[in-house]
Amino acid sequence: MSQTTSSPPVLPPSIAHKSWSERVLQPVLIGITAVSLTTALLILLHVALPMRPWFWLLPLCAFAAGEGILTTHWLFQPERRTLNHTLYRATELVSILFFTRFYTWFVLGNWPDLNQIYNILLSPILLFADVYFLVATLLAWITWQRAVDAAHVFLKIAPDTAEIAYYSLPRHKRQPENRPVSFDRSPLLMHFFQQWIYGSVVLVFCAALTTFDLVGLVNRRSLFGLARLGLRADMLVTLLLYFLAGFLLISQGRFAILRARWLAENVRLRPEMERKWYQQAWRLLLVVGLVAAFLPIGSTVPIGRLVAWFFRLVLVVVNVVFYLFSLVFIGLFALISFLLGSGTPDLGDLPAPPPPPSPPDLLPEEVDEAIALFFGSFFWGVVVVAGVLALIFFLRDRGVRLEWGWVTAVLRAIRNWWYGLWQDLSQQITRVWPEWQQPKRPSSSTPAPARWRFIRLNALSPRDQIRYFYLSTVRRASDKGVARQVSETPLEYAHDLKENWPEADTDVESLTDAFLKAQYSPSPIVDEEVHPVKVHWKRLKARLRGRKRPSGR
Repeated sequence: MSQTTSSPPVLPPSIAHKSWSERVLQPVLIGITAVSLTTALLILLHVALPMRPWFWLLPLCAFAAGEGILTTHWLFQPERRTLNHTLYRATELVSILFFTRFYTWFVLGNWPDLNQIYNILLSPILLFADVYFLVATLLAWITWQRAVDAAHVFLKIAPDTAEIAYYSLPRHKRQPENRPVSFDRSPLLMHFFQQWIYGSVVLVFCAALTTFDLVGLVNRRSLFGLARLGLRADMLVTLLLYFLAGFLLISQGRFAILRARWLAENVRLRPEMERKWYQQAWRLLLVVGLVAAFLPIGSTVPIGRLVAWFFRLVLVVVNVVFYLFSLVFIGLFALISFLLGSGTPDLGDLPAPPPPPSPPDLLPEEVDEAIALFFGSFFWGVVVVAGVLALIFFLRDRGVRLEWGWVTAVLRAIRNWWYGLWQDLSQQITRVWPEWQQPKRPSSSTPAPARWRFIRLNALSPRDQIRYFYLSTVRRASDKGVARQVSETPLEYAHDLKENWPEADTDVESLTDAFLKAQYSPSPIVDEEVHPVKVHWKRLKARLRGRKRPSGR
């Protein structure tokens, strides 16, 4: 009996090349799952704190997810294996961080002015002292991390170039030493499934919180009378997109595992099999999505009402327990105070209450501007050099070439600026050093007028900023000859200012009223009230500086 050998069938191109679903649809689905999670967090923030433009962070999160997915695909190519992936990822994160800083300035419209830029140069931490920016950075990082992790998982699941090149050869041409190392891809898909489940728990928790009146809870600061709202339409869409995209990705991952197994076993794959696989998955998920969209949600069914009543009962019990513990604590504190004391003191023996303390000095302690400027300039010099080098590294490996002449000119300008700053600082130290070495002379009977000290307005509270605006105006008016008498009230002194500068009538009244509120009113002053006062102060300061006081005072 003769035995004939025949070559195995040639694998079709569909198993040796990535389809459009892996090149286009899969990254889009990964981006949808990553952005949907942060969208739920943004909806929760919008419900709790509606005064902030939280939804404007959606484009930022989408940009972070897209950048992470594209960079992961780019780094996974065989010619990028020798690249330092850790350094490249660090450069990518720094680039996203600075993009987030500029994007939040653009959204809020609070671009720093010259005074704020100067304060940032002195204290670099002020660049990041913004709650909206910190939240945007955290959400962008979460989106980027989840997108990168999912993209890496599906790239590892799919057959790589070495496997395709080896198993596409006929059996008699395969060399055993070139055989790729096989591994089990199921744990990778299980890892993605676990991360997807964890995200779904967070998503459902956010959806549940948005059904409560969080604004009323923040205003009342009590859990009693907590109102229940319906599920928002945007949260429903987010839930559907997250779960449908996740199910489709799991289906794609399962099919990729089967493709890798069929490739290793030299199984012939029919061209229409992949298309039918995805068609069946799409049909099933569309039916599930439509059914889920029209299911009763919330307290519209008896089980929903029971769950709502249960949670309200738990909240009531927590409030009652907290109230009882508070009563016990207050009673024990009163009992201990009575036992340690000597009975009820005689009210006649009590000393007179001390006079109210005088308002503190509104001017902060003197800041060594030269030292702050030195360390701030050193920090920003390092940041600029590191940023330029990171940008060159980031663009060079992506095929973008920079003109080194331009880079050299920028570095030369930075070096010249640093050299000039160091020279100015050395000259100031040389000029001031002999005065520091001389012993202090005894002060004369007439003290010299105090010098105006450097003020960092952003370091002051809103109330102190308004006080500073008024006191600095009084000092400038005194230099022009209109000094405030000791017995004069702010309203009387405002009348003197309007007599000498009648064109500043409105500015003087607005600044005086703001000072009286900041000085004597117990109501809080927020940041939004400072800006109009600052506008009047700047206009009044320009008028005081622009012309001399009319004669006659």
